[in-house]
Amino acid sequence: MDKCKKVKIFRFVPGSDLKPRFKRYSVVPTGDTVLSLILQIRNEVDHSLKFDYVCRAGVCGSCAMLINGRPALACRARLDDYGSALTLAPLPGFLLLGDLSVDTGSYFIRMYQNQAMNLHRTKEEEIAYALSCRHDNETMLRIYELDRCIECGCCVSACATAQMNSSFVGAAELLNAWRIMVDPRDPRDDEFWYRLYATDNGVFGCTALLACDSSCPKNIPLASSLASFRIALLKLGVTT
Repeated sequence: MDKCKKVKIFRFVPGSDLKPRFKRYSVVPTGDTVLSLILQIRNEVDHSLKFDYVCRAGVCGSCAMLINGRPALACRARLDDYGSALTLAPLPGFLLLGDLSVDTGSYFIRMYQNQAMNLHRTKEEEIAYALSCRHDNETMLRIYELDRCIECGCCVSACATAQMNSSFVGAAELLNAWRIMVDPRDPRDDEFWYRLYATDNGVFGCTALLACDSSCPKNIPLASSLASFRIALLKLGVTT
């Protein structure tokens, strides 16, 4: 690791600053991750710097940002991998709150509202649900593989389609829909997902550039999952 890191950080607080800018810092790191360096800058150099973090373990997704132009988790990004110069910016495609902090929460709230995640079961349905919980390992492993999303927003920010079309739902929402659709315990039928996502703003709006797949910090197979979702909805459209 080089002794001194040259860091350029995007600075802009909507409603307070006149225009966006990059501010330069020179810091001798005391830690080994990008997040530790940002914390060091905030604590020792510039107390006004705004950013988000919670777990520091790559689980919460809060510290996602652009690191040298690529979406990544700051807590998992090692300084050794970036040389002596760093450029940090907020994730594009989300409402900017200030500096490196963006509002990813509104995106995922909209996702859950679109997918009617607040389903309530009757007592009879709860009993039937409990009886149906046991499935073969292959089915459950497939579901849990898709369920590892930490809602960091990296895939949405990396997606060129999402940046050009604000109505496109994004990879995270499509992945979550596919996860639920393949889960035999879920009461919604396939037509529910067809009506919701068999559109140009849904799965057929994906241009398969695969930036979402390469930017996922949890290495979820987004490319193959979205392809499977597209094929499933295409088959539904042909047979209905």
